[in-house]
Amino acid sequence: MFDVSKIDLGTIDLGTKKLIVPVHVQNTADKEMRLLGAYLSCGCMSLEELPLTIPARSNRRVEINLTLPDAETDFTLSVKFFSDDPVSPSTHVLLSGRVKKCL
Repeated sequence: MFDVSKIDLGTIDLGTKKLIVPVHVQNTADKEMRLLGAYLSCGCMSLEELPLTIPARSNRRVEINLTLPDAETDFTLSVKFFSDDPVSPSTHVLLSGRVKKCL
């Protein structure tokens, strides 16, 4: 369903306030699929596109809006997406990275 299940954002400069992280959802079935919603592991993330209908044999981009902390830290966050796909009704996407003062 998703093109990746783990996204490494690498090192992000301290002071960066927000990131938009795109993920691509592929529907390989012969009928449309609906992304119904998602569970976000942190209040620092949001999604605006859900629910979303993906036509048969098509793909769509979903953006995860991420607000970054004001301190140096390593992070790992998860998004659990829910769909009406009877074979795979939920999928996790993990986001990881490091906020660090860059010279």
